[in-house]
Amino acid sequence: RHVPQDPSYIHASWINKTSQQPYIMTQLPLKQTQGDFWRMVWEEDVRLIVSLMDLEAEAPDELYLPLAKDAKMEIAGPGHLLWHLEDSTDPASLSPHPDFRLRSLFLTKKGPGVAPNFSHKIVHLSYLKWPAAELSTPPDSLLDRRMRAGTVNGMFGMGGAGGYEAPILVHCWNGARRSGTAVALAVAVEVLTQKKQVALGAIVADVRLRRHGSLQSPAHYVFLHRRLLQEALQLKLLAASDPHIPALLKAFAANQ
Repeated sequence: RHVPQDPSYIHASWINKTSQQPYIMTQLPLKQTQGDFWRMVWEEDVRLIVSLMDLEAEAPDELYLPLAKDAKMEIAGPGHLLWHLEDSTDPASLSPHPDFRLRSLFLTKKGPGVAPNFSHKIVHLSYLKWPAAELSTPPDSLLDRRMRAGTVNGMFGMGGAGGYEAPILVHCWNGARRSGTAVALAVAVEVLTQKKQVALGAIVADVRLRRHGSLQSPAHYVFLHRRLLQEALQLKLLAASDPHIPALLKAFAANQ
């Protein structure tokens, strides 16, 4: 396979780039690409990374950030650059949850000509129980409001309420299957919360166009419809007493 020689190239894809909330989809950074991964985070001013993996269980040899309080890590970048990562999570500010783990860290760029003591504060959200293959039983916390930017801002002091306009970086193993489903769902839910009509087919087509390998099966499409229906119920855009709702949920479950 041809690999571009451009040193700024990284296998990542913009989704929803011109909207209020853009996303970047990419694969799990391997040891040889971790420097490129953190360069992208720095250059695109990413402040929220969503990992759809239990990193310690699924990729213990490819950890790209420190996962213990006050732990530090240094990763070599291009040229003489060095990425310094320091965990800054306050355990007292977090409530234990079986489905995900939240951490905060400081990313510092070091090297010749780099301003000293200039760091980015980043939130890392790791979903521990993402359904890799079986989509019929998604975690209830899939759309947990702590994934939404405003609450993350409030928890970690990353800005005021008013929208999280920096791109949210989403990754899984290959940056396509889990990530494509999650990003398509996030974009659709954003439209839904604005009480607009959700053109789910167009959203799926756009994600597939921009990230090869995303949303590969009808099960992904059924999964998105099911989760959107559940979200509409939570937002009270649909009445739980509607007699059609149980039949729809039953039909979705039967097709997964």
